Amino acid sequence: MSGSAPPARVQFIIRIAMLSGIVLFGAVIAFLRSEGYDSGSAMDGETSPLALAAAGLVVTALGTVFVLRRLVQQSDDPARRFQLGLVAFALCEAAALLGGVLWLLTGTWTVYVTGVLVYLVAFAWIPVSHE
Repeated sequence: MSGSAPPARVQFIIRIAMLSGIVLFGAVIAFLRSEGYDSGSAMDGETSPLALAAAGLVVTALGTVFVLRRLVQQSDDPARRFQLGLVAFALCEAAALLGGVLWLLTGTWTVYVTGVLVYLVAFAWIPVSHE
C-alpha cells in the first residue's frame, strides 16, 4: 500500500479531537454523578459482564498499542503508519468510552480512568507519521 498520510498537524488534531471526546464524556458523567444521577442499574460495577468486558477491552487495547507501535516503526509507508496508528487510537478510545458507560451505569470509574491512561500511552508511544 502506497500513499500519503495527512500532514502531521492534521494527525495531531485528529488525536486531540478523539481525546477531547473521551474527556468530555467523562466530564458529563462526573457532573451527572455529582448531581445524584442513578441509572437504576442493579449491576455490580466490579463483577458484572459489562465490567469484565470493559476491563478486557482496556487490556486488549494496551496489547494492541504495543504490537502496532512496532508495526508503525517498521513501516516505510506513511499512509500505512497513519492507518495503524489510527486503529490503535480508535481501540483505545473505545475502551475508554466503554469504561465511561460502566461508570455512568454503576458508579465504578476505574476502568474509565484506565482506558484514558491507555489512550495517553498510545498518544506518547505511537509517533505521528511524516512523509
